[in-house]
Amino acid sequence: MSEIRFNAEEVSYQQEDDNHVLAFYNDDDYVFLQRHVEVGSKEDDGVYIEYKTALHCGFDVIEAVVFSAQTIEIVLKSCLYQLPDVKRFVVSYSLDDNAFAAYSNELRAIFAKSLVDANIVS
Repeated sequence: MSEIRFNAEEVSYQQEDDNHVLAFYNDDDYVFLQRHVEVGSKEDDGVYIEYKTALHCGFDVIEAVVFSAQTIEIVLKSCLYQLPDVKRFVVSYSLDDNAFAAYSNELRAIFAKSLVDANIVS
């Protein structure tokens, strides 16, 4: 199985249509994580991940996440739709302490009450 690596020029968080959305992107690549704000509600389908296009996506396919101020590593337990060989994403970026703290809180919200090993490394 292979991995995809890229450098993100931007990291952003927004709450859109009752979903937490945490995105890592540049002009050519992006990965975003999404989860309904009411974890456990009937509208909550779990954690959604998308890479580069809606054709490469999936719900509850993430096994583990390691998040630091310099990288996020996302390990998949199942491949994304139409991306059959990729089981890992490694995205590099640079966050200051305040941004890292804020995005860490959002990552915790996205993976709340999930079986994903979400490891935040300070």
